[in-house]
Amino acid sequence: MAALLCSCQQDKAKPNPFIEESKMEDILYDVTLLYGAQNTNSFAIDTVKSIQMSDIFKKYDIDSLAFVENSRYYIALKKGVYFDMQMRVMNRLKKEQEKLEKDFPQTDERIDLLKKSDSLVEKPTIEEAELQPISTVDTNADKLELLKKNKQAKQKTSVEKKEKFQLANKKKILELL
Repeated sequence: MAALLCSCQQDKAKPNPFIEESKMEDILYDVTLLYGAQNTNSFAIDTVKSIQMSDIFKKYDIDSLAFVENSRYYIALKKGVYFDMQMRVMNRLKKEQEKLEKDFPQTDERIDLLKKSDSLVEKPTIEEAELQPISTVDTNADKLELLKKNKQAKQKTSVEKKEKFQLANKKKILELL
């Protein structure tokens, strides 16, 4: 009985068209990038061409049925093939993330931007006002004005860094097409 089950599992017919494992892994990588971009709302609709699954299928010259059938085939192998492919995809993503983090290091401003993605405007705190040297500030009004200028300069730098980071992500997605 066990021999019959094993032989049936190994005789699983390859789908037609069959997608080689390395190509299937590349497709899964691109699909993961696409889902990540869509789920993080990284791109505004008016600034980047919308990328869909159909674009990935077109890139690899397959259709959705071939993708699904091949996915099922690799999952049904039960030799850990699909899991191994997913792990290699995750490793590629981690390497890409490390490369991006090296090119765009985490700064306090970038971290603040990510935490406050709904607003680029911050209200100055008392602690920030107290950090200014007394010799450069004559009155409270001057102190507040200086704080506003410093904040605007920080925000401009933060926005530029955010835009540079987003541009790198956009280029990576557009390379997929």
